[in-house]
Amino acid sequence: QPLRYILDRLDIGSDHRPIYSDRDLRIGVVISALGRKIVIYDCDEFTKEYYKAKFGVERQDPIERPETREEELAKLQKKIEFPVPPFNGFGSYEDSLNNCFKIRPQEIVKPYKTFLERDRMGFDCKILRFLLRMLVKNEPIDRTFVLSYYLSDGAISVYEIERPNSGNKGGMFISKRQIFKA
Repeated sequence: QPLRYILDRLDIGSDHRPIYSDRDLRIGVVISALGRKIVIYDCDEFTKEYYKAKFGVERQDPIERPETREEELAKLQKKIEFPVPPFNGFGSYEDSLNNCFKIRPQEIVKPYKTFLERDRMGFDCKILRFLLRMLVKNEPIDRTFVLSYYLSDGAISVYEIERPNSGNKGGMFISKRQIFKA
């Protein structure tokens, strides 16, 4: 009895497109994988030995790794510098700076690890305190201040010491905030 089989008249299911072989793959070649361009820029020692034995390829030096699109965009963004507008007095300096760089600014996250390392149980902060004097030539009296540097977050506050009969009311001169170098 002859073998019976059905011919596929529409040729459905058979794919006659060429496939990549080991002959096609070598350093510097751009291949298309799932519609994306991929460049081969290096290979391991086994692959180098295989190509040397099978195809007689002696040198397979790696080429420089091509940059990704994200890396190219990052380089372009580094070249473009946006001027930062001056501080407008609303909120902290970091809040204003955050508003300039994001459409929907988020709350600034403080480093929790340094907070716990430099605060005792998060309640009693380690503070460095310094005495200050204002250098003004036309002032008849010396104004004395206490600068407090908070180790937990690097914030600074300045408090003016009240002197009796001086005409200057003491109190908070600069509230607790991070002050940037000029």
